[in-house]
Order: sequence, then structure tokens, then C-alpha cells
Amino acid sequence: MPVFDESFYREGNKLKQQSACDYDGYKQELANALDRCVTLNLQASLLKAEAVEITRHVTDAIRDLVLTDKRIRRLVLDEGAIPLTTWSEALDSLAERSLPELKGRIAEMANDLEHGHIQGFPATMFLYGKPTFTTLEGFYKIVFDLASNLH
Repeated sequence: MPVFDESFYREGNKLKQQSACDYDGYKQELANALDRCVTLNLQASLLKAEAVEITRHVTDAIRDLVLTDKRIRRLVLDEGAIPLTTWSEALDSLAERSLPELKGRIAEMANDLEHGHIQGFPATMFLYGKPTFTTLEGFYKIVFDLASNLH
């Protein structure tokens, strides 16, 4: 069961500034969950699930914008400017990859969003109060730092 939820980066309907995100609280809760895992494989599985859950917040945010804004719906669905369908399908299979592969795939997705066909799309997401990969990068860092310490 993933530890990550929006309470770490959201306050009411607003995104917290990155400096105000609860990184320490998340790191502590994740460390506690890792302590409850009896094997390294279970710890690795938990960290993969965390990375996928963090990513799900971004894809769900894009999906929500598609449902509420016709202009964004046209850009994402009709023009395929953001490969949302591919990303959504990939989320389930991401947990089957190794942690380094997972980290690389998430970096590719972040690059696609930040430098994709729609200039300024991350800013649009921010204006709508939606998280992006950049918004959540501190949480990814925690997950992958803990993963690098598994042995």
C-alpha cells in the first residue's frame, strides 16, 4: 500500500510551494513502511509502488484537465501532444521494471511533458492547481535515494 498521497504537496485546493511540501513527513512515513518490509524484494517493491503512485498523481491531473477544459482535451486527445493514453497504460507495467529502469522512464515522461509539443503546458497545469513532475520531484528524489541504499 503506497504511502504517498496529495496531503504531502497540497493544502486544500492549492498546491504547496515546493519549499512547503512535507518532504520530511513523507520520508519518515516511507522509512517506517520500509522497516515493516521483511525482505529487500519487498522494500524494492514498495519503492517501485511509491514511484508509480507519485506518477499517477501527474497522469490523473492531466486526465482531469482533459475532462474539464475543451482546449486541453483537443490538444491531448485529438493532436496527441501528450501521450496520456500510453502513460496511463504504462503505469501498471512500470512496477515490473527495475528501479533504475523505472527512474529512467519517469525522466522520459517528465521530459515529454516539460519539452513536448505544447509549450507552457506545465504552467497551465500549475495555474489549474495540478501537480507536474517538477512539482513532485522532491518526492521522487526521496524514493530513489532510499532505493540506492537498499542492500
